[in-house]
Amino acid sequence: MRQVWTALRLFCHLLFGLAIALALWPMLSAKRRACIEQRFASKLMRILNVRVQVEYQSPLADYAVHGPCLLYSNHVSWLDIFAFNAVCP
Repeated sequence: MRQVWTALRLFCHLLFGLAIALALWPMLSAKRRACIEQRFASKLMRILNVRVQVEYQSPLADYAVHGPCLLYSNHVSWLDIFAFNAVCP
């Protein structure tokens, strides 16, 4: 039963994301798009029960403090994109 509930939540979340992308995306500012991307990815991670953990090698690596940076990791799956967006859209 839990798998059915998860699949239903995932389907609804992806459908909602598609509706936002088709209907509103062109009219949104870049800042608003980034906010929506981050919330969408974070919720997707929660639905799929994936925990995203960020470990900075040094305080200088904190993108929230120092602005844009290059993020990299070993490619594991299609979830990588959403994991990055959940942290830094």
